[in-house]
Amino acid sequence: MKKLSIVAPLVVSLGLLSAVTANAVEGIATVQIVDAIAITAVNPLSFGQIIAGSGASSITLGLDNQLAVTGTAVLAGGTHSLGSFDVTGGFGTHYTVTLPATATLYSGTDLLSITSFSSNPSAGAGVLDSSGEQTVFVGGVLLVPVAVTTPTGLYSGVFDVTVAYN
Repeated sequence: MKKLSIVAPLVVSLGLLSAVTANAVEGIATVQIVDAIAITAVNPLSFGQIIAGSGASSITLGLDNQLAVTGTAVLAGGTHSLGSFDVTGGFGTHYTVTLPATATLYSGTDLLSITSFSSNPSAGAGVLDSSGEQTVFVGGVLLVPVAVTTPTGLYSGVFDVTVAYN
């Protein structure tokens, strides 16, 4: 009889243990549908007017919208400006900016290059505001060869700025 009383509480305890080891809860699933991300060019990237020097030069248009010359080229006035692009999409969403490695500017068959593109916000830091908008500013470095190989003229070209949701 004693054996029976020891075994019975053990069986009852095991039954209670199995009853509390299983449990269920409902999960919640959500999704927010947002507008597709888009980008529109607003202002061109412009280095103003430059006089090519006796040696190769580079003109940096920084994200502070200031020009800096390395070499013998001379700033000759004109209007310089960062390129600006409006990005739209889902409010509060994060996105990346992709810039080219180089771009070519043409005046007839003559050419100049832009390198070292930079942007504000930087590559991975874009966040659309509560209206789903943000402006991206783009600067870069214009490479100007020596004056004897750089004919005067208006040089222009295009470059791609790509945005994508993170």
